[in-house]
Amino acid sequence: MISLRELIAFTIARGDLSQSPHHEAGADRIAALAMCDPLGAALWRVLGQHDVGALREAHRLLMRALEHRVHSKLLPRFAMLVLEEWLGVGSLCPTCGGRKQATTPDGVHVDCTECFGVGRVGLSDNARIKMLRVSYKEYAQLTQVFREAHQILSSADDRVTSQLSYKLGRRVKHG
Repeated sequence: MISLRELIAFTIARGDLSQSPHHEAGADRIAALAMCDPLGAALWRVLGQHDVGALREAHRLLMRALEHRVHSKLLPRFAMLVLEEWLGVGSLCPTCGGRKQATTPDGVHVDCTECFGVGRVGLSDNARIKMLRVSYKEYAQLTQVFREAHQILSSADDRVTSQLSYKLGRRVKHG
């Protein structure tokens, strides 16, 4: 079965603005996406269409969300690095397989300790330090902010899934 994310991507790719009073159509999907969380909607457009304008919008919105946590001179590089990690193709967490959760021996579902519940694994600390052009000491102050930034993106993505499902009269299905 095709996911809602794939349907949106196909709708955008085809420029399908068809309408129907009897069933969900392309115009319904595009209109619903336009009314969703702005950061999450930008992420969906990046993931579905590799939309450079949407990447710039996601970058701007993430910088706004992090502006009080990261020094202003570092903020643009930091936000882009987080976006690149979060959007990374083939970087699903090896521990949870991208599911964001792990199961404890007693059967309880918890956030994956490897990826901190975001489903993807970021770059190594050394690679991040090099890309950000910061010292180890400066980087140490940012490690928690990396987790928070990834969680901001994952939460925005989850909100879009829920909002679209609601607006289109569907049951919530992630993906």
